[in-house]
Amino acid sequence: MAAPDRTELAAAMAHALRGRGVPEPTANLAAEAGIAVFKVAFARWIGEPGQPNLPEILHASMEDLRNVLLAHRAPTSPQPSESARHGDGEPVRGGMAALDF
Repeated sequence: MAAPDRTELAAAMAHALRGRGVPEPTANLAAEAGIAVFKVAFARWIGEPGQPNLPEILHASMEDLRNVLLAHRAPTSPQPSESARHGDGEPVRGGMAALDF
């Protein structure tokens, strides 16, 4: 049995996030971002001998993404859009932290 490709993995991640109440398109966005973080972290792990273990690199890569997003956001944060709300109307909390590895 072949390992799932990135598209299949992203679809499975988005499905799991939707099962935890994360609406579309937020679930797909988070899943795709998670795949990108994994791809970069894995390449760094295999390409740079002496790196810490993979989970540490994943955490650092997720933190890098979080920091760049926070550094380049608008000065005032708008209210979450409808796509960033649970079905009950409550905003989705946790953002990328919900993808903790």
